[in-house]
Amino acid sequence: RFKKGVKLALFQGTTEKIVLTPLLKLLNMKVIWLEHGPMFALRRSKIVLWLYRLNAHFAAKIITVSQDSQNDLISGGIKKEKITTIHTGIDIEYFKPFPTGERNDLVIGYVGAICKEKGLEDFIKTASLIVKKFKSIRFVMVGQGKARKIKNFVFTGFKKDIRPYLAKFSIFFFPTQHLEGLSLAVLGAMAMEIPVVARDIGGNRELVENGETGYLFKNENSEELANLLVALLNDNKKREKMGQKARSIIVKKFNSLNWIKKWQEIFNAY
Repeated sequence: RFKKGVKLALFQGTTEKIVLTPLLKLLNMKVIWLEHGPMFALRRSKIVLWLYRLNAHFAAKIITVSQDSQNDLISGGIKKEKITTIHTGIDIEYFKPFPTGERNDLVIGYVGAICKEKGLEDFIKTASLIVKKFKSIRFVMVGQGKARKIKNFVFTGFKKDIRPYLAKFSIFFFPTQHLEGLSLAVLGAMAMEIPVVARDIGGNRELVENGETGYLFKNENSEELANLLVALLNDNKKREKMGQKARSIIVKKFNSLNWIKKWQEIFNAY
């Protein structure tokens, strides 16, 4: 039962979108859908995709967090005029560079789910090659799982506050194979002036400017990735320059104040 005066609903889950949207439309409520990633590029049943297209007509607006996600919806048959992209914003005061001196050691890090889809096999294969050239290099992986240490590797387990770990990263390595919307971990790393080396996939290409704030890679093998990362590890000035530009992009385009303002405009319109 809805309280009197409720006129707008926001749905994120696919089930809620395709089941509840037409019902709320009958109750004269407006519904906004939020898409954090692609819908049609992923493996989904034909009936789910058909229902999504059908019930998208009843949604007042569909908000995507990246242009890549918007393009995916359009390719799936959703009308362009129904879609608006509001890039995810991050608190640039919360995620800001720590005092100079935090990154004394060379560290390649990752933050996110510890699973195959995130490309962690590529991470480990590449890391094993880098160790041969940098004996003292450390690899830090922050995410759910058992906290443990093995030679050159630290698995921290889940951490609510990832900033102290990001502050020690020389490079953020993000070999995800999952079609990301916009990764909050990448946003945080860039805001803290860390160059990002990420797979050229999904929303990553909207965050990382290849050769300017880090590097995007496509089909490089582990040896090629290792050479790319080693070259960046050997160039302190380039890492510093990339990190500074990365933060400037986050401040300008992906800060939370802009994000809130754009959402407020959407709510005011309905």
